[in-house]
Amino acid sequence: MFFGWLSPFDYTLAGDEGEEDDRKYTAESNAEVIDGYAKMIKNYMDVCQAYYYFNYGDWYGGTYEYPAPDLDFSEFFSEYCRQIVSEIQSQFSASLAAAKNDRERAAIAQAMNRAISEAIDAAMPQTLAEYNALMKNLDDSMTAETQRQHYETKDKGGGNGSADSAEFTGMPIVGTNHFDNVEIDSELSAEELLAYIALYKSMSIIDPDESDPDAEQILNITPQDIMDFFKETEFFSITANVTHGNTCSGQNCRRTLVDKSWEYYCDGSHDNLSGEIGPCKTADDLREKIMEITDSEANGVDEKSFKKLIEEYMKFINKELDITEADYRRFGAADSAKAEEFYQKLIEDGEIPNNYWSVDTPMGGEDSDE
Repeated sequence: MFFGWLSPFDYTLAGDEGEEDDRKYTAESNAEVIDGYAKMIKNYMDVCQAYYYFNYGDWYGGTYEYPAPDLDFSEFFSEYCRQIVSEIQSQFSASLAAAKNDRERAAIAQAMNRAISEAIDAAMPQTLAEYNALMKNLDDSMTAETQRQHYETKDKGGGNGSADSAEFTGMPIVGTNHFDNVEIDSELSAEELLAYIALYKSMSIIDPDESDPDAEQILNITPQDIMDFFKETEFFSITANVTHGNTCSGQNCRRTLVDKSWEYYCDGSHDNLSGEIGPCKTADDLREKIMEITDSEANGVDEKSFKKLIEEYMKFINKELDITEADYRRFGAADSAKAEEFYQKLIEDGEIPNNYWSVDTPMGGEDSDE
């Protein structure tokens, strides 16, 4: 029973492209079966890490919101004409006031109106040139577009230095992500975790869920078994907290057009994320948790027996794969190459191809392409 999971099986891996038949791996020998399970565990961890990068390392509570100028030429020209009229009326005001009679006053008014008409007729080219120059200065392409940071980018505290600089176009609000560690940090490898998952699976079969006694017992380790194992053992330690209404001190994240120039400000409405992904369970922590949730001692597996079974599993795995500890498959902080590849897929395409893993994170919810 404890080695029932060595039955031949077919499997696929998240992230592989193509039709299912083209992506399918067949594991027949013990070595192929063990290698397949280790690959599945590593695959699950890499997908998890990609989502942790995505949901924590790149989280932001707002963006710089720089709208384009909303000023059309007709409004600009009307205001320009009003200024012309005002200036010319000011020039003629003294003469009108000093007119000796109505006839002289009418003649002055006629001259003033003629001056206004000529000035307005001549103003169009100059007004258009000034309008285009103003719009060129105002329309600096600083919009409310969003752009994600790379997961290793941490708090860049401090003001942006220049309120009107394209360097900050669409950047996340600085200081809205105080999430510390975003890497899975595990002392155990995929091969070592396979030993624990296999033992967990075996003891679960010995002591099945009484709520469904007629459920079919599948000896092979399934993707659902792997996900259930990490969920039930609480292998990952994640703390996340979001606060609202935070001011990004020193940041000019918004602007409005005032008297044909930009006025920059922060409205302090941003959300702030804080927390960290803590170290995963150690071998001893994992043993204690598995023994607790499977009630192993009631089934004759005490701490000494548990450790012995894990040792035998590891000897068997090392022998069949012809590997040593130096060859074990690592993930997270120890090896993030594949996880970063999946992360880029999430950024560019919004999903990992053919993903069947369900990743539950406090911030991101349940992400699955199943």
